[in-house]
Amino acid sequence: VNPRIAGEDVATVLMTMGADDAAVTVEMSYASPTEREAFPQTTLFVEADHGSLEITPGYERHVTDVYGTTVTNHAPPVYPWAEAQYALVQSSMVRCQSDLLTHLRAESTAETTGADNARTIALVDAAYRSAESGRVVLVDGTSPPHLRWKKGTIPL
Repeated sequence: VNPRIAGEDVATVLMTMGADDAAVTVEMSYASPTEREAFPQTTLFVEADHGSLEITPGYERHVTDVYGTTVTNHAPPVYPWAEAQYALVQSSMVRCQSDLLTHLRAESTAETTGADNARTIALVDAAYRSAESGRVVLVDGTSPPHLRWKKGTIPL
């Protein structure tokens, strides 16, 4: 989308997941022109059988079901050293570093682990392999992750 960005800046991934093979469509972009630019905030829209969840610019969470929509605000804490535009990113690093520190002290398990990151890499690799081959690529949830073609197994 953006000729100044080397590499992908937009992706659409079709997946199934879970025991019931729920269909998931993920559309991601950090370069598409939008009516209201929200960078560096992340927006999100999830639609399910009985409702939807939307994260909108301004840190609002909209949960909609048959009874209506509930809106709550989840603005990040603002630190005196943070730049206003990047308050979300900078405050998230405070929580992330604190979480990792308690993990290193053996006081808790880190919210995001190396195994989580390995699964993310497996998903990204599977998406590239699927796009290149035109075939479905299955991702095995074991650790370390392996990619399984319909026939056989390809280790990462």
